[in-house]
Amino acid sequence: MSKYRFARVTNYYPQYLERFYSHSTYVNHSYEQHYSALIEDSLESASSYTKALNKLQHVEALDIISNANPLQQTWREQHNVPASVSSDFLIIEQLVQFQPDVVWIDDFNLINEELISLFRKRLPNNKLIVGHICAPYGPTIEKKFIHFDLIFSCIPCMVTELREKGFKSHLLYHSFDSEILDKLKSANLEHFPPSQLLFSGSLYAGAGFHNKRVEYLEAFIQKRFPLSLYGNLESATKIGSKKLFRNLIRLLRAFGLGFLIQRISFLKSKEAYGDSPVTGYSKLLRKASHPPIFGLDLFKLMQKAAITFNIHGDIAGNCAGNIRMFEVTGAGSCLLTDDKQNINELFEPGKEIVTYTGLQDCIEKIQWLLSHPNECKQIAQAGQQRTLRDHTVKVRTELLNALIIEELNNKI
Repeated sequence: MSKYRFARVTNYYPQYLERFYSHSTYVNHSYEQHYSALIEDSLESASSYTKALNKLQHVEALDIISNANPLQQTWREQHNVPASVSSDFLIIEQLVQFQPDVVWIDDFNLINEELISLFRKRLPNNKLIVGHICAPYGPTIEKKFIHFDLIFSCIPCMVTELREKGFKSHLLYHSFDSEILDKLKSANLEHFPPSQLLFSGSLYAGAGFHNKRVEYLEAFIQKRFPLSLYGNLESATKIGSKKLFRNLIRLLRAFGLGFLIQRISFLKSKEAYGDSPVTGYSKLLRKASHPPIFGLDLFKLMQKAAITFNIHGDIAGNCAGNIRMFEVTGAGSCLLTDDKQNINELFEPGKEIVTYTGLQDCIEKIQWLLSHPNECKQIAQAGQQRTLRDHTVKVRTELLNALIIEELNNKI
């Protein structure tokens, strides 16, 4: 089978959607106009892949953006779907109208037995259900993997783990959309001052998340590095609740009552909190942090940064693969990232990127890069050339398309 229809059920960053709708006039237009405006404005990887697939003559691709509420409401009104139909089932209605051969699902929270049963009943010609996961998952999410013919992940270690658990999985690294560079040429960069050392990303506490990331950034602040920090920090209340769950889980284990964790669903979903400390942030880090930035503004920041610091979340294990590696190099900043077992498959350390093996090594690498700006710029340029050659959305889409066609042919 060579021709197919592809639907991706996804969600966009809430902060990006909030920004889009704060200045968008498309809420009063047709669904088609509204949808086109959103995916053309978006720099989300989901929309990038959909646009790239649509450039292939044998593919018709569509995004169903589950958390773009105004867009979903427009579709509901335009197709006379009663308000009594839930948002989850509204997605089924959109899939039924499109009749895809392949359905890709990013948001596992949408999956339940009732929805899957209705999905199979109303989409009998669907040939492939594909999942995609690059984030920490617990037992509740893992139970849903059985509903998928194939699960993609951006992290090699996670692919290995999924295969060991009996799930069919393929590696699909993140990528960089080269069209972003064209948009940056005409963008106003004046309100983004150049930075010597940049970090932008989430700083969530607890197992599987960003404890080490917080530790490194705290050290940079203590060293008085010229750090520009744009962090997605959790509230004190959220961190407090995580600490409470950690103490409760550890207490149950200490008294031999660990079996209760498996029997009580809300405890089971928080079980990982008991495996590592849940730390907060210092006053200095909170003071140094600016609100997170998304979309083209983020790429403006990275383009004007000499060095951009990257560190993988705990879930990555000893494998590299987070999206920031490709965004940073694609934008033209010098990537400083943690050394991983597969890093040489992606970049040449010391020439295209700079890697570190621990906190002290990272500090020394920052000091060297800050004192050698010409060498830092040369590394940034080489990293950008590598990404534009090997790690673009176009390259990944060609791989994705080949894997999908292979799976579809196996179904015939």
